[in-house]
Amino acid sequence: MLTHQGTRPHKCQVCHKAFTQTSHLKRHMMQHSDIKPYNCRICGRGFAYPSELKAHKSKHESGRENICVECGLDFPTLAQLKRHLTTHRGPIQYNCTEC
Repeated sequence: MLTHQGTRPHKCQVCHKAFTQTSHLKRHMMQHSDIKPYNCRICGRGFAYPSELKAHKSKHESGRENICVECGLDFPTLAQLKRHLTTHRGPIQYNCTEC
């Protein structure tokens, strides 16, 4: 019923995101902790959620990985990698073709 009413009484003390159920808040809190119970059998990397592990495993299976050459982080999509690269190199500068 809370979902339909838009009421979200369970708030994260770290990022202030709100949830309708305590269980959803508890699952969310794993993002803010070092607890990563779902581990990749191939590389050992840990994840807070099973869905993150599933997405990660598909990288090993497909052979396509979007890895940052600056820091080694990997991303699910090339677009996310490109956005991340701006943290190392600054925003992309576009030149005007008119001037």
